[in-house]
Amino acid sequence: MVLLILITFLAGVVTVFSPCVLPVLPILLSTSTGGGRGRPLSIVLGFVAVFTVVTLIFTAAAEALALPHQWLRVIAIVALGVFGLVLLVPALGRAFERLMSPLARMAGKNSNGNSLGGGLLLGAGLGFVWAPCVGPIMASVIVLTATQGISAESVALTLAYGLGAGVPMLAIAYGARGIVARAKKLGPRSILIQRAFGGLAVLACAALLFGWDARLQTFALRNLPPEWNTALISIEQSAAVDKELAAIENKSTLPAETMPTLQPTSKPVTGLENSGPAPEPTIAPTPEPTVPPTPKPLIALEDRGVAPELVGLTEWINSDPLTLQQLRGKVVIIDFWTFGCYNCRNTRPYVRALYDKYHEQGLEILGIHAPEFAYEKVPDNVRAAAKEQGVIWPVALDPDFKTWRAYSNRYWPAFYFIDANGHMRYSHFGEGNYEKNELVVQQLLSEAKASAK
Repeated sequence: MVLLILITFLAGVVTVFSPCVLPVLPILLSTSTGGGRGRPLSIVLGFVAVFTVVTLIFTAAAEALALPHQWLRVIAIVALGVFGLVLLVPALGRAFERLMSPLARMAGKNSNGNSLGGGLLLGAGLGFVWAPCVGPIMASVIVLTATQGISAESVALTLAYGLGAGVPMLAIAYGARGIVARAKKLGPRSILIQRAFGGLAVLACAALLFGWDARLQTFALRNLPPEWNTALISIEQSAAVDKELAAIENKSTLPAETMPTLQPTSKPVTGLENSGPAPEPTIAPTPEPTVPPTPKPLIALEDRGVAPELVGLTEWINSDPLTLQQLRGKVVIIDFWTFGCYNCRNTRPYVRALYDKYHEQGLEILGIHAPEFAYEKVPDNVRAAAKEQGVIWPVALDPDFKTWRAYSNRYWPAFYFIDANGHMRYSHFGEGNYEKNELVVQQLLSEAKASAK
């Protein structure tokens, strides 16, 4: 467990260098420039505390707290946006200072002029709005907390992840203060830097409020070299991590027979931190798609046995309830996703292309929506997101992660390929691999066609 905590801490450190930090970075920079020398530290402490509490409490009680969490997140974004406006418009800043002066006197200040409470509140706001790019460790924590409640392990790992993220945040915050301090020597021109920080904070809050942050993250991801993201996730991909996570997951109350171990055919890539930007979609729908008839296999695929049946699904979108038994004779892709995951969103054009190209030949895609955050558990939110992202294939809601656990899954997104006999034949995690995925579909459809003769 000590090793897992250490690796989780390091995973938190490196996630700050991933695209998911971009929406909150301007807010961190602007909030750190005011107050006393202790402001950055109090912001980071507030961030770590609230991130830990929100991740655990709102995951453990997601169904009851989904909507309140959304409203609290909106309130936090608006409050941070107001802080940015205060920096952007000096007159507004003076008026705000007069308005808040009674509270400042009540909170009190230390001898250095620091308001600890103000920094903690700003950090708390960041903790509410930050949605980190989680890898398999935090994904396991989220699932276990949602299904079994809060445990000592989940608290320790979430706190370690938050503290890890807080270390580079602290360095960034003090770096911003240093820039502002040096700029003050320029006299009146220092106001321009303060306004720039405030303007960036306002824009960042607007992006978070209206969902533009996902587009920003996607743009950044597609323009980063593949080696960048590979380096970020490599720390979580080791046999030691898998062993530690398996030991924690073995405490599950689910029957052992519903949780077979499925071995990936290639090194796993995390759902939200992946191997890098993929090329533009090359799978184009065609009027009359054909599967190449050939006695020679297009790609060698192992038989991993009968695929686990779908269990614990509460609601279906775009379809009546389905089972794998009903789909015997068809090639099936099980697609684990959640609508807030920008990596899942990036795979949508490729999945849609496969569906359009091969559905008439016997391919079925089942989107298993397993929520990462509380607001993703609300059925109406899932319906709206499925429509917005162009998801036209059947989608089933797995709010209690029962099908997720039946497949021993740890990733968003994850794809499991099932042949016409209901046997698991291949799996892939994360973005990319699109050409090989299509070859797998062609091979399984070719096998199904041959066996039907």
